[in-house]
Amino acid sequence: GDRLKWYDINSKSAALSYNYNGLLLFFTVYFNKIGEIIRLETDRYLKKGRLEKWIGKVSDYKELNGIKIPTRIEAFWEIKNMLHKYVDFRLENIEYEYYQ
Repeated sequence: GDRLKWYDINSKSAALSYNYNGLLLFFTVYFNKIGEIIRLETDRYLKKGRLEKWIGKVSDYKELNGIKIPTRIEAFWEIKNMLHKYVDFRLENIEYEYYQ
């Protein structure tokens, strides 16, 4: 959609900007050899006035209801070169509604 804009970096990564209600977010997105997203990185506020690297890892791609999507999503803060996982989602099923 018009909220997302992609910018080429190299064959393994791209920059992504996302405009959500006037808030502009920037991510570096990494891809595997077959073009699946495997990692997203951005700087986010962990505490007021303190930006830290935020990392989202996606994996275990499966076809669910006719669409291939990652079924595992992990999120980390990288602080002082150490990863601190704070969420690990595993998707078992999904339903879609299409609006035109």
